[in-house]
Amino acid sequence: PSGVWWTPPHLACCRDSSDSIPSNLQRLLQLTLPTPAQHGHEFSDECGICYSYTFGSHIPDTACQHCGKFFHHSCLIEWLGELPTSRKSFNTLFGNCPYCTKSISIKSSS
Repeated sequence: PSGVWWTPPHLACCRDSSDSIPSNLQRLLQLTLPTPAQHGHEFSDECGICYSYTFGSHIPDTACQHCGKFFHHSCLIEWLGELPTSRKSFNTLFGNCPYCTKSISIKSSS
């Protein structure tokens, strides 16, 4: 059934069905998973390209105006720079959003 989290029998003793998947993973692996709050940010969305909350000391700060997905500035520049359909005019890259494929642009540093 949809929404059911299956647990291998040898791990059943470690899983609490009333707890979240990240909490169960932390308990099973005996570690603390990083969260945006640990980095001193109230930001809670991950980058749509690298799937990280932080890239060095940077948080995803560039959003697609169509779908609202956030990206790290450097990830989006690298993504658009590799696409053969992207173009550059002055210091701005133009291309398609990795999620919704609608137009997106970003100022580049060079």
